[in-house]
Amino acid sequence: ANANVSDGASRQQGPVPSRKKDPHVVHLLKRISLQSTILCIIIPLFSLFKLILAPPKPINPLFIGFFCVYTFLSQVALFAGYHRFFSHQSFQAHVLLQLVYSVFGGSVGLGSVLQFASQHMAHHRHQDTERDPHSFSVYGCLFSLWGHRFFLGNRKSRKAIKECRDTILSTSRMSRGKLSTTAASPDELIQPPNYELLVMQDKYYVKLLILTIVVIPCLVARYCGVPYWTGIYYLGFVKMSIIQQQWLLLGTLAHIRNFPLATQPFSSIRSAINLPLSCLFQFLLFGEAKHNFHHEFPSDFTNGSRWYHWDPAKWTIYLCQSLGLVNHLHVTDPQQSLKCFIQQQQKLLDEEHSKLKCGVSI
Repeated sequence: ANANVSDGASRQQGPVPSRKKDPHVVHLLKRISLQSTILCIIIPLFSLFKLILAPPKPINPLFIGFFCVYTFLSQVALFAGYHRFFSHQSFQAHVLLQLVYSVFGGSVGLGSVLQFASQHMAHHRHQDTERDPHSFSVYGCLFSLWGHRFFLGNRKSRKAIKECRDTILSTSRMSRGKLSTTAASPDELIQPPNYELLVMQDKYYVKLLILTIVVIPCLVARYCGVPYWTGIYYLGFVKMSIIQQQWLLLGTLAHIRNFPLATQPFSSIRSAINLPLSCLFQFLLFGEAKHNFHHEFPSDFTNGSRWYHWDPAKWTIYLCQSLGLVNHLHVTDPQQSLKCFIQQQQKLLDEEHSKLKCGVSI
């Protein structure tokens, strides 16, 4: 009887009206990431055009020294902290060092630790697929370089990023509560990414960004005797734009399979390559140009298979280890990397051998 009543009610109401679709322009506007667009597109373009149209005037050497130190500190916080520690957990760090990484890494404008690490983990898990947030092979050069900072991405990549975010939060809960212990030993404070720190940094990211690109530059400008706007522009906008482009260029150039003279010594299954002209690209990309090695061994705290490869982030991690701020450094077993190298060379030999007319096989 209830079923008959409900059927009658549904007949009286008539068919459910179809959902009205938004115009194409409105749909695109809804997919724009406002925060990322301002930080990664508008501010860098403004900084570039200002440098071109209004060349910088001579500034005192003290301010230049602060600019170099602040830039290097932010680079280390991004590449060693955001990337190798928070994203890949290739070592364990003291909570104070984690705080430094989270504050100065956030000054680069690539989002909070959770935003950055979840996107980067999705890139590693789903490389060269639609779930990859900035896949060069799927979306092309412009989207891989800047487009993924402008738009929110498709449904599959957003779901992949959310899954990675949940994974980071669930694994970081293991260290929850360490910050509030009253008599914690130094060894207890050296731990994987701390849950409270991740949540707090994500919650107050905008305030931390204002602190690092406005407040600190103003204090430096006052100390050096230069205008406040000069401090904000160079220590905030220019510094942020330079480091952003290093990271975005890495994610694009290091996935172009047919890049001239590029190599894939450990695996050619996916698109990650080692860029040529090692000295040049290692310097420009802050020691991250050995990308084929990194994608094969992402948990390694280094970014190259040789000790002499240019890698400032690796050297700062070694320095922190000597100061007792870092331990449990993960290094790939040389036998494992050698095995991957030999397997890749054998694969290339087999491909060449299949092209030759060698007669009847044994």
